[in-house]
Amino acid sequence: MKKSWSKILAGALCFALAACNNDDIATVNDGDVENGVYMRFRLELPQTTRSVTDTKPGDDYGTSDGGIEIGTDNENKVTKGVLVVLTTPKRKFIASSFVRGTDGTEGADANIYTMGFSETALRDQTGKEVLVYAFCNPTEALLEKVNKFNSGELLTVGNATCKLSSAENMEICTSGSFLMSNATLLRNELPTSFAQYKTEESAYNLGTVKVERAVARFDYKQGPSAAENGTVGSALYDVLKNQEGKTMVQVKLTDAALLNMSNEFYYLRRTCKQDPHGNADYANFDLCGVETSNNYVVDYDFKDKIDYAGGDLTGHFFYNLGTFDEGNWISGHLGNNSQWKWVKLTDIVSKGENNSDNWQNAPADIDKTGYRIWRYVTENTIPSPNRQKNGITTGIVFKGHIIATDDNADIKAAMASRAPLYMYNKSLYTFEMFAGLSENTAVKNAYNAVMAEANGGNPTPEMWVKHRFTIYRANNNGDYEVLYYYWNRHNNNGMPATMGVMEFAVVRNNVYKLCVDKISLLGHPTNPGEDPDPVNPDEPDESSDVYFKVSVQVLPWVVRVNNITFD
Repeated sequence: MKKSWSKILAGALCFALAACNNDDIATVNDGDVENGVYMRFRLELPQTTRSVTDTKPGDDYGTSDGGIEIGTDNENKVTKGVLVVLTTPKRKFIASSFVRGTDGTEGADANIYTMGFSETALRDQTGKEVLVYAFCNPTEALLEKVNKFNSGELLTVGNATCKLSSAENMEICTSGSFLMSNATLLRNELPTSFAQYKTEESAYNLGTVKVERAVARFDYKQGPSAAENGTVGSALYDVLKNQEGKTMVQVKLTDAALLNMSNEFYYLRRTCKQDPHGNADYANFDLCGVETSNNYVVDYDFKDKIDYAGGDLTGHFFYNLGTFDEGNWISGHLGNNSQWKWVKLTDIVSKGENNSDNWQNAPADIDKTGYRIWRYVTENTIPSPNRQKNGITTGIVFKGHIIATDDNADIKAAMASRAPLYMYNKSLYTFEMFAGLSENTAVKNAYNAVMAEANGGNPTPEMWVKHRFTIYRANNNGDYEVLYYYWNRHNNNGMPATMGVMEFAVVRNNVYKLCVDKISLLGHPTNPGEDPDPVNPDEPDESSDVYFKVSVQVLPWVVRVNNITFD
């Protein structure tokens, strides 16, 4: 009995697709049709590892040395359904079909799906090669788009992007319903006749589609990781020490906020090679191409990013680093409508710890314990090493408080009275301390220059900053807050002063495991006007119907370990 596509989706997806009776229009089918040919497929997650990408010749998915993580059950389920699209090798649309997902049950057949396709749409493709695309837990917008495809039309879903309306509670990564799509292209030949594939039991086997999640994941582990850097696992770091090795100043990290998360991405991953200048040749992309150590994962806004020099691309992101007001850039935490969303680190570490047994093939010297899932993020890549800049790179800002120890009586007393503190060349001073400094030292010369410019008055913040002093002031609670900015590293080239291809990025289906191991300097003050080196957007980061059976396997998460040191 033929089922109503609209009725199925009204209950399963809360919307209806318009029915179409024209056999020349290859509409999405619901997997149970009259006079159909049956086909099946399997979904599969490729086995992959990655920390520094080192894909070998012949590998069909990016590999490296960081290990894989199996993930949680809720990250692996297919519950909303699977949309399958068939095209010619030139990506001309043939037909599509949708089958409702499983309830997450396990077993040999858990990821095998049988669905119907229009035999009319397939009549000219018998015995020919087709490309198979699978979208697990598809969005409503994607289903609507595919339902409007015409036979022979170029696969516009290959160019389609998913744009999010909100950064919180994202539809594409809700529990048990993560959006997934091809990790590699599946090629298969259709049978020369569909006569023997007219029942579900005799469905034609399309093969196995390897799929990956459309999002990445940030995990957090509380540092420091060594006693020489502070109290292990407490977020309390020894920052400034005297010549005797005594800790004079500590920083307690308290909060974190995500920065520059892309609000749009391609449904299907694409890669491209470098052009002669080392930039992304993004016009000549490979759909579902393999990531290597020297190619690019292509983002939807590469054209805008290739010319980026600190301009206004804030419309491309949630949680912008800053905003533009009549062309003037304002740091994100100063605006009345800041997009930053602070999360208490104690809230993250209070979550259940990741099962370290799920992290496989990790380097032997890595401590796999202590990580918690913080949140999921969208893909954000940059088309040139020279364009990896703060304004368009996904990062994290950590907030901390300055703490003076008992061995630093002058600073501790000044903080108790909420007096301003001044940092010069990594040393911290109160105003009263400058008078007792030796003449002809760098700090005393700088101080004298400030006082000379003040000409007997009180120096302004601009005067201090001009001579490379950083000013820290107490907030309303008496806390001296500092900010630390970390730009997410994807491919570590091992050269701190030289940015490499895809060094700073977020790529789908990766787990970025973050731990602040060490802090050896005081961070940025909360007022950029009192900072001789404020964070700016142009700053570099470093720097009729046929049934098919398809098998689906969800790939393990790719693990990247990013130990963070603020020096």
